[in-house]
Amino acid sequence: MSKERAAVIASSLKEATYSGRCGAATGAKAVKLLTETVSTLKPLMGLKESSAKSDKVEKVATLFLTFPADPTGITYVVGGVLFGAGRALRTVEMKRMGIRDVLRIYRRLGFELRNAFTC
Repeated sequence: MSKERAAVIASSLKEATYSGRCGAATGAKAVKLLTETVSTLKPLMGLKESSAKSDKVEKVATLFLTFPADPTGITYVVGGVLFGAGRALRTVEMKRMGIRDVLRIYRRLGFELRNAFTC
C-alpha cells in the first residue's frame, strides 16, 4: 500500500470517528430532550383513571347525613367527617387535574345537562 493511499484511509477513519462521536452526542441530546419533554407533559395530561373518589366519598357522606334520625347522632358525625374528607380529597384531585380530566368532566357534564333538559 502506498503512503498516499494510507494517508487517505487514515483521514477517512478520522472523519468516520469524528462523525460517530458527533452522532452519539446528538443522539444523547435528543434522548435527554425527549425525556425532559415527557416529564413536563405528563402532569399536564392528568390521570388515566377516573379521579372521582371524592364524589363517591361525598355520596356516602350524604347518605349518612340524610339517614333517618339517629337518637345518638353518630350517623351525622360520621357523615360530616366523611363530607369533610371528600372535600379535602377533591382539593387534592383538583391539584393533580390535567387536560384528560378536564375533558372527562366536560363530557360528563354534557351528558348530565342533556338528561336534565330532556326529561
